[in-house]
Amino acid sequence: MKIESPFHAGELDAQRMAGETALAQRNSAVISDDIIAGALPFLKQQRMVVFGTESADGALWASPLLGSPGLIIPQDPRTLRFDLQLIRSSQADIFWRNLHTGARAGMLAIDLATRRRLRVNGVFERVLDAEFVLAVREAFPNCPKYIQRRTMSWIDEASAESAPEASFGFDLSVEAARMIDSADTLFIASAHAGRGVDVSHRGGHPGFLQRLDATTFRVP
Repeated sequence: MKIESPFHAGELDAQRMAGETALAQRNSAVISDDIIAGALPFLKQQRMVVFGTESADGALWASPLLGSPGLIIPQDPRTLRFDLQLIRSSQADIFWRNLHTGARAGMLAIDLATRRRLRVNGVFERVLDAEFVLAVREAFPNCPKYIQRRTMSWIDEASAESAPEASFGFDLSVEAARMIDSADTLFIASAHAGRGVDVSHRGGHPGFLQRLDATTFRVP
């Protein structure tokens, strides 16, 4: 069902500043409180999904989860189950600490090879030993613009287990700065107190992310 007013005050302000209010209103027609039937087979095929979550201190995190096709199980247009046995991402990712019943989350299913994507926002309804469940509050497709086409290479589980540990900090290391300067793809999480958490894709040619200093970079 179409959502009457899908944009919160911050989004409306950003649309006005960019001069894109009319375009945003036209695009809002595709925002619904359930997933369109045609998108359900797409979700079943995905090997990567990106989640936006909040940590206990209110910080926002974007976390790509990788695995095997079938990791997303659409129970119905308003309920998505995730098979933990098919997800191979590192347990060091802060996503696992942010995952709990009642937590708000944004989800992006994106296929970089076909440049197709679907965004779903909702709440973690259940977190069990074998699966977790996302109750859908908002769902909408996005156009392929700015998605840099690439084919993913998948490593075996033994190699995945030896992957480097995640690291955390308050400014950009030399390695992180280099990565940002050469990046053509970024996932970013955002939130609104009354409307939930969102995660989105930003893409462009290397250099599209402007590094301003050791703690700040500009995202177009």
